[in-house]
Amino acid sequence: MKQKKSIKLLATVLCLVMCIGLVAACGNDTPAAPATPTTPTAPGGETPAAPGGGNLGDVALVPPPEDATFVEELRVVIDNNQIGVLNPFLPAANNPPTNWVFTMIYDRLVYPSDAGGMNFEPELATSFETDDYQTYRFTLREDVFFHNGDQFTANDVAFTIQQAQASVGSPAFDQWRSVQTVNVISDFEIELTLEDVDVEFLFGLTRPNAGIVNQRAIAADADRGTWVGTGAFRVIDFMTNDFVHVERNEDWWNVDHIPVTQRMHLRFVPEMGTRAMMLQSGEAVISFGTSAEDIPLFEAEPDRFTVHPLTFNDPQGMNFNMLDPLMQDHNFRMAILHAIDRVEIATVAAGRWADGDLQDGNFWGLVQDYRNPNIPFIQQDLDLARSYLEASSYNGEAVEIATAIVTNIRASEVLMAQLQDIGINTTLNQMDVPSLNAHIAGGQGQISVIFTQLGPNAGSIRSAFYPGGAQNRSNFNDQRVSDLINEGSRTFDEARRRAIYYEIQEIVAEIQPVTNLLWRINGIVFDNNVGGFILRSDLHRIDLRQMYMTID
Repeated sequence: MKQKKSIKLLATVLCLVMCIGLVAACGNDTPAAPATPTTPTAPGGETPAAPGGGNLGDVALVPPPEDATFVEELRVVIDNNQIGVLNPFLPAANNPPTNWVFTMIYDRLVYPSDAGGMNFEPELATSFETDDYQTYRFTLREDVFFHNGDQFTANDVAFTIQQAQASVGSPAFDQWRSVQTVNVISDFEIELTLEDVDVEFLFGLTRPNAGIVNQRAIAADADRGTWVGTGAFRVIDFMTNDFVHVERNEDWWNVDHIPVTQRMHLRFVPEMGTRAMMLQSGEAVISFGTSAEDIPLFEAEPDRFTVHPLTFNDPQGMNFNMLDPLMQDHNFRMAILHAIDRVEIATVAAGRWADGDLQDGNFWGLVQDYRNPNIPFIQQDLDLARSYLEASSYNGEAVEIATAIVTNIRASEVLMAQLQDIGINTTLNQMDVPSLNAHIAGGQGQISVIFTQLGPNAGSIRSAFYPGGAQNRSNFNDQRVSDLINEGSRTFDEARRRAIYYEIQEIVAEIQPVTNLLWRINGIVFDNNVGGFILRSDLHRIDLRQMYMTID
């Protein structure tokens, strides 16, 4: 006989939060939850698998002193990715700083209450229950209002799901795709039934792009309606690929955690040198995209600046478009993989702020659950590369390499030179990040050099290797891998889950639709009076809501 269970955890977290830089002690990562659910068990009494996980480079900063005086407006230089749209239903929203803004302006049904994202608690929900990990029932808060004054209800959740499912290839689609039926029980109760059992469903709902949007706002203005959320900040101005200006939501439902900062200005600055000058002059107080060449300037002023090296969980990959006839040629892909020198690529791309000395040939998040350490690494072997090339269908045509941001442009230029050494001609297609995301999502091009967003839980691999996934940058479609991904999401047994995800990695390594080029290390520079933000190796979950700057 099944017993109804409230959920707090879907897995036990085996992680270590490293508090460094300005950290004296780790504070609360997110606003306090209004309820304390209990640990679930699987149908039949089994305990869900405990993912390995970890938080390489994560930082949680302590709250400010109670008697501090704060700067009213903070200016933030975002990383190398422009914010092209504020719309989770578009592929162009598929980058880290866009997700930072989503975290500021939207709330989710549940939020990650720990560094690894393995634990979660209610946010817009006050409680959530399941009998079977296929039907989930949420009781919603009744004191939440959107930025336009509308009260948040279950109808907004239903509308969000509908919009997401109609937006294949978007970040939001990944989080809601498995919902089969939506039952609005009342204004503040909703029941979601999935296509199948999914023990990882709630993990997806903690992602920033699973925020709840306002139906009336979008109906009234399709372009700006997605700016309206229930979050701690509201958008007051936005210019595509340039800046987002937000102000504190004085009516935020989470009254105990109203931000102390009144306004934030998040700006994309393409020139690396300009970013450094903005920090030095005080025009900006934190930069997530400082040039590796400029980092020593700030390391030389420890009394004024902190430099935090954050290693990304996301692989910086080279993706073969498996819809392209030449890229479908296994011999051609193997020729490329044996031609490249990853250490040289990483060194030229970012020097000591990148790591190309990879320990295995896996394409998996650095701290992602069930990483298989036994995937062989493909070494550079130019003679073997030429042999594969001769056996391929390549006829000397120019192959497109599409990329964006300075680090990946540099990496691509080295890649082009290495491929030329074995006789492969290439052209470089540089674009901004939103355009690159749209280019890939449209099935265009041949090779792309871009990161792949992977969360710490193994289930996030669905986005990278399942048809229609927002992170499926190679348009990969393998029935066995799809079947295994589905099986992994409904499996509770620890040993079987590990075997499933190990097999996925083995199949992908044999086919090689994508390969990791390097691990990127971001030198995040901030004024020593700045604090309150949450850094994650899962870069998409950086949280700026509680960021502040004290006045000396």
